[in-house]
This record gives sequence, structure tokens and C-alpha cells, in this order.
Amino acid sequence: MIKHIALFKLKDEANGRNKKENIERIAVNIHGLESAIKEIHSIEVAPIYIDADSPYPSYDLAVYAEFSSKEDYDIYFHHPIHQQAAAFAASVSDQVAAITYKETL
Repeated sequence: MIKHIALFKLKDEANGRNKKENIERIAVNIHGLESAIKEIHSIEVAPIYIDADSPYPSYDLAVYAEFSSKEDYDIYFHHPIHQQAAAFAASVSDQVAAITYKETL
């Protein structure tokens, strides 16, 4: 199983929308990927739940996806609908971090 995590720290305002509106738009885009790209085993998107008094930098939104194989991940990654969703998310974000991995330690 290939697992992919992306974290987004959104701008307070971007593309004529506030942070909350852009989070909602990203979520709609992510849910659209699930129906458009059959190679996705599972995918979820979630906003930050708690950030009170954390000593660590936090992000505003997380995307977690699973794929059955590297080939499925590659199809997802290069799929035009994913590229469009990723470009939008990047355009409304100050920071993006991601990791794709296969095995846990």
C-alpha cells in the first residue's frame, strides 16, 4: 500500500476568498478526485481540529490518500484533475508539505 499525506498552510485570503472558503473549495476538489480517479484506494481531507498552545507549527488542512501500487499513485499524481486540484491548493497556500511512503518503521 502506498500512502500519501499533504499538508497545507493557507493564506488568510486568496483568489477572492477567505481561508475557510478556500478550505471548503479544496475539500470539494479532493472529493471530486475520488470519483474521477479509480486508482485511489481511499482518500480523506480534514481541517485542523485543535491548535491551542501547540509548540509545533501547524497546518490548516491535511489530505491523506492510499493507493494499491506505485503505478496507481503515478496515475493519480499525473492525472489532469489531480494536477488542477493541486494547483488550486498551492495557489491559496503559503506552505505545502507532503510525504509519500510505502512502509512504516
